[in-house]
Amino acid sequence: DEDDAGLSPTTISFSLVIKAWAESEKKDRLGLGAIRAQKILEEMITRYKAGENVKPNTVAFTTCIRAWAMSWNHENNIQEAQALFDEMAALYRETRDEEMKPSATTANVLISAWSKCNKEESLEKAEEILESMKEFCRPDLYSFNTVMAAQIRRGDSLKAYTLFQKMEKDDTLKPDLVSYNTALDALAKLRDASEAHTLLERMRKDSDVKPDKISYSTVINAWARRKADKRSPQKAAELLKSMLAEYREGNKDMEPDNFAFTNAIDAMNASDKNGRRAALKFAISSLEEMKRSKDLEDPNFMTYVAVLRICSKLSSGPAERIRLLDGVFRQCCAAGMAGKFAIDVFRRNVPIDVQKKYSVHSSHVEVPESWYANVNARDRPINLK
Repeated sequence: DEDDAGLSPTTISFSLVIKAWAESEKKDRLGLGAIRAQKILEEMITRYKAGENVKPNTVAFTTCIRAWAMSWNHENNIQEAQALFDEMAALYRETRDEEMKPSATTANVLISAWSKCNKEESLEKAEEILESMKEFCRPDLYSFNTVMAAQIRRGDSLKAYTLFQKMEKDDTLKPDLVSYNTALDALAKLRDASEAHTLLERMRKDSDVKPDKISYSTVINAWARRKADKRSPQKAAELLKSMLAEYREGNKDMEPDNFAFTNAIDAMNASDKNGRRAALKFAISSLEEMKRSKDLEDPNFMTYVAVLRICSKLSSGPAERIRLLDGVFRQCCAAGMAGKFAIDVFRRNVPIDVQKKYSVHSSHVEVPESWYANVNARDRPINLK
């Protein structure tokens, strides 16, 4: 009891109790710790306004906001976090006390919370906080990167890339690798492979931030999305070869994964008549390299689907198409990668006698479990129809 002890709580003692309750929220995530932390903060505010020597400072507010942001009932509790931020901003505007000013950390906690929220207004809220930060502090890389990622998730990739361009023009804020890779992802989703490739080249030659395997893989994906662009096969193949060359030269962080290989193979779909043979050879040799190399990831079920599609589309005639599809599908089954998409591509592109060879010629055929043992549950065949 503070009266019996002859002592009054200080800003530090209040803050320690707030921190303790906020820490408890990490364990139960039910909002109970956040509720108790906020009650302590509200008492601090009341005492401060009554003239007592207690100040609800930036740390106290930020700790409470973080507690609400981490609770499981995120969709509702984020409103509590937003209300606290608004109260903090109002208190600072009223007092102009630097110790109560929202910091970049405060704003970032809320930006991150809104970016993970599924509410209709969540993206708009995150963008509003980023814009309002200018009144209190300078947005940092985390602020921009989090909003960019949220914009992409919500389907507004153009807005995300525009925000990245704004970052590039800011002399006080240099984009980092996360910024560049997020911008590349935005361009890939916009199917602007040319701009993505240009940005990657700028990273390689002019930027202090050098690309990693995510950078390369994302641009390969951008080219794979350009189904009608005749440049796609060559560009994607060159990027994959560059990744492999760097990896073989000792840069282990540049190891191409399934995503890079599969998208590079998929990009071969855009080949014109003159490039069909080279594209087909690239797809098959890429599959073989993944299988042969002990230091590379094994092909996954989507890699096999991509190769099957290329074989069905780019083969020189029925005899070659059947031979190649038969061989690739056999390998696919042996690897436990024969998901429903692989079986569908195979069935649609080989005659009935070849389908019978694998017992996939009629509806409601149950294939051996070993064929799809390594395929995720969602893409496994149950009954063929």
